Amino acid sequence: MIPAVSRTGLSERYADAEEPGTSKPGRPKKSSSAAAVFRGSSSAMKCPASSTVGGLAGLLGGLVVHFALAPLTSAIGDGVKAGIEELVEFNPLLAGAVAGLVMWPAIIGGVYHAVILPLVLVEMGEKGHSFFGAIDMVGLVMVSLGITLANVVLPRSSGERALAASGAAVNFGFGTFVEAAYPFLLADKRVFAGALLSAAAGGALVGWTGSEATAYLPAFVPPFIATNKLGMALAMLVACACAFAVTALANLHHRRKQRA
Repeated sequence: MIPAVSRTGLSERYADAEEPGTSKPGRPKKSSSAAAVFRGSSSAMKCPASSTVGGLAGLLGGLVVHFALAPLTSAIGDGVKAGIEELVEFNPLLAGAVAGLVMWPAIIGGVYHAVILPLVLVEMGEKGHSFFGAIDMVGLVMVSLGITLANVVLPRSSGERALAASGAAVNFGFGTFVEAAYPFLLADKRVFAGALLSAAAGGALVGWTGSEATAYLPAFVPPFIATNKLGMALAMLVACACAFAVTALANLHHRRKQRA
C-alpha cells in the first residue's frame, strides 16, 4: 500500500527547495545545487549572443573555404597531378625523384593535405593503388622511420631516445605520424637535407620500378599490395636506410663536438 503524502508536507518540501537558506526546526538543510544550476541556465538563456556569433563565424568560414579556397586547391591539385603524370611518361625515374623531393616541404608547409592527400584518394578510388601513395609511404613514412630509429640507437641525449621510440613505433605499426621526425629535422639542417635526399632516392626507385601502392598501412604491408612488390620493398628499404645513416652520422658528430 502506497503511503499518503499530505499537501502540507509537499508544500514544505517545495518551500525548502525554493529557499535553501532557511530551515525549519528539527529539519536538516536541503542542497541548493539544483536551484543554482537552474539559475545559471536561465541566466545563460538570456544571453544567446555568443552562440549566434559563433554559429555565424563557422558558417562564414565554411562558405569561404567552399567557394574561394576549394576551387583554388582543386586547380592546384589537378595541375600537380597532370604535371607528374606527364613527367612519369617522359622519365619515370626523374618523376619519382621530384615527387619524393617535394614531399617534406609539402607537409611542413601545409600543402600536403590540400594537394597530395586528395591525389592519393583519387588514384585509390580509380585504380585501387596509387603512385602518390607509394611516394607517401617511401618518402615520408620510411624516411621518418629511419630518422626516429637512428635517434633510438644513437640519440643526442637519453631524453630523445624515448621521444623517437614512440614515433618509430607508430611509423612502423600504422604507417603514419611522420610528424614524429619534426623535432630532429628542425633541430639539424643536415638531418633535414638527409631527409630530402632519402625521399628523392626512394621516390626515384618507385618511379624506376613502376611501383604503385598506398600509404596509411603498417610498414610491412605495402610491398604485398604494390604493383611491383620487389621494387616497392627496395624503395622503402633504401629510403629508410639512407635517412638512418645520415641522422646517425649527424648525431655522432654532435656527440663528438660536445665532448671536445
